[in-house]
Amino acid sequence: PLHHSMAMDHYRVEEVPDDQLALLFQHVPDKKILRVSHIWKDRMRLHGIPFTFVFHEGETVKALRLRLQQFLHLEDAEFAKWKLGEVETTGGIKYLTEDDDVIELGNASPGSEHFVLDHLDKTPRKP
Repeated sequence: PLHHSMAMDHYRVEEVPDDQLALLFQHVPDKKILRVSHIWKDRMRLHGIPFTFVFHEGETVKALRLRLQQFLHLEDAEFAKWKLGEVETTGGIKYLTEDDDVIELGNASPGSEHFVLDHLDKTPRKP
């Protein structure tokens, strides 16, 4: 007899933008597709919908923030409140605050959670 586990699998389907499709099928050493999660003050306080995004080795934080803002269609005033953080190997978060700092992807695995956007969770709550 077959024994079925009561554990439920969770899947998330995401449309892959054209600029990412090419990266899925060819190796481009200075670009990686990484997952970005939304958090509020703590990496365990996830909210929103995580997404994948193309990161460029050597890109400045300022340029990356501008591309993220455009991708998310956010106004300047709203996005200015959001903090960009890099997930460290220890599980902590290193916030990227200096516009001139350069993104170093190092050994980040494609598809891994490597960056977070820390901002207020505006998800409506059930009464």
